[in-house]
Amino acid sequence: MRNIIAAVTLTGVWLLSAFFWLHQDPGSSRIVDTDSLQFDDRLTRLESSLTESLRAAADQREQLSAAQSDVNNVLAQLRVQIAALTDEGTLQQARLARADEDTAASESGEAHEEAAEAQPSAQSEPSEVQVGELMDRRFDDGEWDMNASELARSQAADIVATLPGVNLADMVCNDKLCRAMFIKLDGGVPDIGDVWGHPPFMNDGFTVHQEDGSVVLYYAQPGMELDQLREQLIASQ
Repeated sequence: MRNIIAAVTLTGVWLLSAFFWLHQDPGSSRIVDTDSLQFDDRLTRLESSLTESLRAAADQREQLSAAQSDVNNVLAQLRVQIAALTDEGTLQQARLARADEDTAASESGEAHEEAAEAQPSAQSEPSEVQVGELMDRRFDDGEWDMNASELARSQAADIVATLPGVNLADMVCNDKLCRAMFIKLDGGVPDIGDVWGHPPFMNDGFTVHQEDGSVVLYYAQPGMELDQLREQLIASQ
Protein backbone atom coordinates (compact mmCIF):
# COMPACT_ATOMS: atom_id res chain seq x y z
CA MET A 1 0.00 0.00 0.00
CA ARG A 2 2.78 2.30 0.89
CA ASN A 3 4.44 1.52 -2.43
CA ILE A 4 1.35 2.49 -4.35
CA ILE A 5 1.03 5.76 -2.44
CA ALA A 6 4.70 6.58 -3.16
CA ALA A 7 4.27 5.82 -6.83
CA VAL A 8 1.19 8.01 -7.07
CA THR A 9 2.99 10.83 -5.27
CA LEU A 10 5.99 10.73 -7.62
CA THR A 11 3.71 10.62 -10.63
CA GLY A 12 1.82 13.59 -9.35
CA VAL A 13 5.01 15.59 -8.79
CA TRP A 14 6.21 14.74 -12.26
CA LEU A 15 2.91 15.76 -13.82
CA LEU A 16 2.89 19.03 -11.87
CA SER A 17 6.39 19.82 -12.99
CA ALA A 18 5.52 19.09 -16.58
CA PHE A 19 2.51 21.35 -16.31
CA PHE A 20 4.49 24.27 -15.02
CA TRP A 21 7.17 23.76 -17.62
CA LEU A 22 4.66 23.63 -20.43
CA HIS A 23 2.90 26.73 -19.16
CA GLN A 24 6.05 28.75 -18.42
CA ASP A 25 5.90 32.52 -19.39
CA PRO A 26 7.82 33.16 -22.62
CA GLY A 27 8.97 36.52 -21.19
CA SER A 28 11.27 34.83 -18.77
CA SER A 29 13.10 33.20 -21.67
CA ARG A 30 13.42 36.60 -23.33
CA ILE A 31 14.85 38.05 -20.14
CA VAL A 32 17.51 35.35 -20.14
CA ASP A 33 18.22 36.05 -23.78
CA THR A 34 18.44 39.85 -23.12
CA ASP A 35 20.87 39.40 -20.28
CA SER A 36 22.98 37.19 -22.48
CA LEU A 37 23.02 39.83 -25.23
CA GLN A 38 23.98 42.58 -22.76
CA PHE A 39 26.80 40.42 -21.43
CA ASP A 40 28.07 39.75 -24.93
CA ASP A 41 27.92 43.48 -25.73
CA ARG A 42 29.85 44.35 -22.60
CA LEU A 43 32.38 41.65 -23.37
CA THR A 44 32.75 43.02 -26.90
CA ARG A 45 33.29 46.55 -25.59
CA LEU A 46 35.79 45.28 -23.02
CA GLU A 47 37.68 43.43 -25.72
CA SER A 48 37.66 46.56 -27.90
CA SER A 49 38.89 48.73 -25.00
CA LEU A 50 41.60 46.21 -24.19
CA THR A 51 42.63 46.12 -27.83
CA GLU A 52 42.83 49.93 -27.91
CA SER A 53 44.88 49.95 -24.70
CA LEU A 54 47.26 47.39 -26.12
CA ARG A 55 47.54 49.38 -29.35
CA ALA A 56 48.19 52.61 -27.38
CA ALA A 57 50.81 50.82 -25.27
CA ALA A 58 52.46 49.54 -28.44
CA ASP A 59 52.46 53.09 -29.86
CA GLN A 60 53.98 54.47 -26.66
CA ARG A 61 56.57 51.72 -26.73
CA GLU A 62 57.50 52.67 -30.30
CA GLN A 63 57.67 56.37 -29.34
CA LEU A 64 59.88 55.54 -26.35
CA SER A 65 62.09 53.42 -28.56
CA ALA A 66 62.38 56.28 -31.08
CA ALA A 67 63.11 58.77 -28.29
CA GLN A 68 65.75 56.43 -26.86
CA SER A 69 67.30 56.16 -30.31
CA ASP A 70 67.35 59.96 -30.61
CA VAL A 71 68.98 60.26 -27.18
CA ASN A 72 71.59 57.66 -28.16
CA ASN A 73 72.32 59.61 -31.36
CA VAL A 74 72.71 62.86 -29.40
CA LEU A 75 75.02 61.16 -26.89
CA ALA A 76 77.08 59.71 -29.72
CA GLN A 77 77.41 63.16 -31.32
CA LEU A 78 78.39 64.65 -27.96
CA ARG A 79 81.04 61.98 -27.52
CA VAL A 80 82.42 62.78 -30.96
CA GLN A 81 82.45 66.51 -30.20
CA ILE A 82 84.10 65.96 -26.81
CA ALA A 83 86.74 63.74 -28.41
CA ALA A 84 87.33 66.38 -31.08
CA LEU A 85 87.64 69.11 -28.45
CA THR A 86 90.01 66.94 -26.43
CA ASP A 87 92.15 66.28 -29.48
CA GLU A 88 92.10 69.99 -30.36
CA GLY A 89 93.09 70.88 -26.80
CA THR A 90 95.94 68.38 -26.90
CA LEU A 91 97.06 69.71 -30.26
CA GLN A 92 96.86 73.30 -28.99
CA GLN A 93 98.95 72.38 -25.95
CA ALA A 94 101.50 70.74 -28.22
CA ARG A 95 101.59 73.87 -30.38
CA LEU A 96 102.05 76.08 -27.34
CA ALA A 97 104.81 73.80 -26.04
CA ARG A 98 106.56 73.94 -29.42
CA ALA A 99 106.15 77.73 -29.48
CA ASP A 100 107.67 77.98 -25.99
CA GLU A 101 110.55 75.75 -27.05
CA ASP A 102 111.10 77.82 -30.19
CA THR A 103 111.00 81.03 -28.16
CA ALA A 104 113.43 79.63 -25.59
CA ALA A 105 115.72 78.40 -28.36
CA SER A 106 115.54 81.76 -30.10
CA GLU A 107 116.29 83.64 -26.88
CA SER A 108 119.12 81.24 -26.11
CA GLY A 109 120.52 81.72 -29.60
CA GLU A 110 120.28 85.48 -29.27
CA ALA A 111 121.97 85.31 -25.87
CA HIS A 112 124.80 83.23 -27.34
CA GLU A 113 125.13 85.65 -30.22
CA GLU A 114 125.24 88.60 -27.86
CA ALA A 115 127.81 86.84 -25.69
CA ALA A 116 129.85 86.02 -28.77
CA GLU A 117 129.67 89.63 -29.87
CA ALA A 118 130.62 90.86 -26.40
CA GLN A 119 133.65 88.55 -26.19
CA PRO A 120 136.39 88.45 -28.77
CA SER A 121 136.45 85.36 -30.91
CA ALA A 122 139.49 83.12 -30.70
CA GLN A 123 139.86 83.42 -34.47
CA SER A 124 139.27 87.20 -34.68
CA GLU A 125 141.98 89.81 -34.23
CA PRO A 126 141.70 91.58 -30.84
CA SER A 127 141.28 95.32 -30.96
CA GLU A 128 143.86 97.77 -29.65
CA VAL A 129 141.61 98.40 -26.65
CA GLN A 130 141.64 94.68 -25.80
CA VAL A 131 145.40 94.43 -26.26
CA GLY A 132 145.82 97.52 -24.05
CA GLU A 133 143.71 95.84 -21.37
CA LEU A 134 145.98 92.79 -21.52
CA MET A 135 149.00 95.05 -21.05
CA ASP A 136 147.28 96.84 -18.14
CA ARG A 137 146.65 93.48 -16.51
CA ARG A 138 150.35 92.64 -16.69
CA PHE A 139 151.36 95.97 -15.17
CA ASP A 140 148.67 95.75 -12.46
CA ASP A 141 149.95 92.26 -11.55
CA GLY A 142 153.34 93.79 -10.78
CA GLU A 143 155.16 93.10 -14.03
CA TRP A 144 156.88 96.49 -14.19
CA ASP A 145 160.30 97.89 -13.34
CA MET A 146 160.85 101.09 -11.35
CA ASN A 147 164.16 102.00 -12.96
CA ALA A 148 162.85 101.49 -16.49
CA SER A 149 159.77 103.54 -15.64
CA GLU A 150 161.77 106.47 -14.17
CA LEU A 151 164.15 106.49 -17.14
CA ALA A 152 161.27 106.67 -19.61
CA ARG A 153 159.59 109.45 -17.60
CA SER A 154 162.74 111.56 -17.56
CA GLN A 155 163.24 111.06 -21.30
CA ALA A 156 159.64 112.03 -22.05
CA ALA A 157 159.81 115.26 -20.02
CA ASP A 158 161.55 117.20 -22.78
CA ILE A 159 159.04 116.45 -25.54
CA VAL A 160 156.00 116.76 -23.27
CA ALA A 161 157.18 120.25 -22.23
CA THR A 162 156.68 121.37 -25.85
CA LEU A 163 152.98 120.30 -25.88
CA PRO A 164 150.73 123.19 -24.70
CA GLY A 165 148.58 122.24 -21.70
CA VAL A 166 149.58 118.55 -21.88
CA ASN A 167 150.85 116.68 -18.84
CA LEU A 168 152.38 113.21 -18.48
CA ALA A 169 150.17 111.73 -15.72
CA ASP A 170 151.73 108.26 -15.54
CA MET A 171 154.58 106.18 -16.98
CA VAL A 172 155.01 102.46 -16.34
CA CYS A 173 157.55 100.21 -18.07
CA ASN A 174 159.16 96.80 -17.97
CA ASP A 175 161.92 95.43 -20.17
CA LYS A 176 159.49 94.88 -23.09
CA LEU A 177 156.62 97.37 -22.95
CA CYS A 178 155.70 100.83 -21.67
CA ARG A 179 152.46 102.63 -20.92
CA ALA A 180 152.26 106.41 -20.83
CA MET A 181 149.12 108.36 -19.86
CA PHE A 182 148.61 111.93 -21.05
CA ILE A 183 146.01 114.41 -19.81
CA LYS A 184 145.19 117.98 -20.74
CA LEU A 185 145.04 120.49 -17.95
CA ASP A 186 141.88 122.17 -19.22
CA GLY A 187 140.02 118.82 -19.32
CA GLY A 188 140.14 118.44 -23.08
CA VAL A 189 141.69 115.66 -25.15
CA PRO A 190 145.49 115.97 -25.39
CA ASP A 191 147.11 116.01 -28.84
CA ILE A 192 150.23 113.82 -28.56
CA GLY A 193 150.96 113.27 -32.25
CA ASP A 194 154.27 115.15 -31.97
CA VAL A 195 155.80 112.76 -29.39
CA TRP A 196 156.49 110.05 -31.99
CA GLY A 197 160.12 109.83 -32.99
CA HIS A 198 161.36 111.43 -29.74
CA PRO A 199 162.81 109.48 -26.79
CA PRO A 200 161.46 107.31 -25.35
CA PHE A 201 158.75 107.03 -28.04
CA MET A 202 161.04 105.62 -30.70
CA ASN A 203 159.46 102.23 -31.36
CA ASP A 204 156.07 100.92 -32.55
CA GLY A 205 153.02 101.74 -30.45
CA PHE A 206 149.34 102.68 -30.44
CA THR A 207 147.01 104.98 -28.50
CA VAL A 208 143.71 104.37 -26.72
CA HIS A 209 141.35 107.24 -25.82
CA GLN A 210 139.69 106.93 -22.42
CA GLU A 211 136.21 108.08 -21.45
CA ASP A 212 137.63 110.74 -19.11
CA GLY A 213 139.43 112.42 -22.02
CA SER A 214 142.90 111.09 -21.25
CA VAL A 215 145.00 109.32 -23.89
CA VAL A 216 147.05 106.19 -23.12
CA LEU A 217 150.06 105.40 -25.29
CA TYR A 218 151.33 101.79 -25.40
CA TYR A 219 154.68 101.19 -27.08
CA ALA A 220 157.44 98.59 -27.29
CA GLN A 221 160.87 99.03 -25.76
CA PRO A 222 163.83 99.40 -28.16
CA GLY A 223 164.74 96.09 -29.80
CA MET A 224 161.22 94.63 -29.28
CA GLU A 225 158.60 93.90 -31.93
CA LEU A 226 155.16 95.13 -30.94
CA ASP A 227 153.35 92.58 -33.11
CA GLN A 228 155.29 89.74 -31.54
CA LEU A 229 154.57 91.03 -28.03
CA ARG A 230 150.89 91.35 -28.96
CA GLU A 231 150.76 87.71 -30.08
CA GLN A 232 152.42 86.57 -26.87
CA LEU A 233 149.91 88.48 -24.76
CA ILE A 234 146.96 87.04 -26.66
CA ALA A 235 148.30 83.50 -26.50
CA SER A 236 148.87 83.70 -22.75
CA GLN A 237 145.40 84.97 -21.79
